[in-house]
Amino acid sequence: MIPIWHRRPEAGTRWATRLYVWFALKLGRNTARILLIPICTYFLLIRAYERRASKVYLQRVLKRPVRLVDVAKHFFTFAQVALDRVYLLTSEQPGMDIVVENVKSLDHALNQGRGCLLVGSHLGSFEASRKISLQRPDVKLRILMDRSQGRNAINTLETLNPELAKQVIDASVNRGTLALQIGEALKQGDLVAVLADRVADGERNVEVDFMGHKAELPISPFLLARATGAPMVLFFGLFQGGNRYRIVFEPFAPFDETPRSRSKEYLKAAVQAYAHRLEHFAYHSPYNWFNFYPFWTNESV
Repeated sequence: MIPIWHRRPEAGTRWATRLYVWFALKLGRNTARILLIPICTYFLLIRAYERRASKVYLQRVLKRPVRLVDVAKHFFTFAQVALDRVYLLTSEQPGMDIVVENVKSLDHALNQGRGCLLVGSHLGSFEASRKISLQRPDVKLRILMDRSQGRNAINTLETLNPELAKQVIDASVNRGTLALQIGEALKQGDLVAVLADRVADGERNVEVDFMGHKAELPISPFLLARATGAPMVLFFGLFQGGNRYRIVFEPFAPFDETPRSRSKEYLKAAVQAYAHRLEHFAYHSPYNWFNFYPFWTNESV
């Protein structure tokens, strides 16, 4: 069954996306952010499905009644982060204040020579991970991305930065081929970035607790780490408002001294541990969560 998030239509046409990107590069970040206000207002009015999903999430993360202004702030935060992808991919970072925390944990993982799985989420900006390329030019960054989802945005971004296409491992191929591609990249010592908070079509998953409710999360990244022995590092690129981003790295070693006979039990525990860290940062930066669909088990909007 195709996941709900995969069935939702992409917001905006290709020409509209490219036109806005052109304005963003010509007019600069401050002016482009002002133009986001009418754009966000339009989508707030017409995307009732995403609006309702936002409200469900915000009620759980904020732990209070949610107003329309909260949902509007959620949409606007997403739009700002999406806009900044343009500048992060083109190396034009006008006045951005990017603070990196605990990069030593990433260095330690990479120095083991087994590659590294950089595990992120749809919380904040995953494009901020490209700052790693500037700090570790000796390491090749590969990004797991589903090319069948958000084609307009992906095509536009690859036009801006042709190198992006070389970095992408297409997640829309069959599972066997995908596992081989990732395994080969890790064998070469690459840094493979994956998002672990959405279940793809046909992907194995487990049910965990997230914000006091049951949710399904994929186990593929954790199976890969177990199979390859590659170290895992968690990544959170949090938009803090204005021009500020906070990039956090955390070592993640859920399989130390794990008996094979208890593999299934420990896999679920590993996914739950990831869910707890994701929950922690979602509470810290609540408007950074960009899963605008029914996320929890048995939830509907």
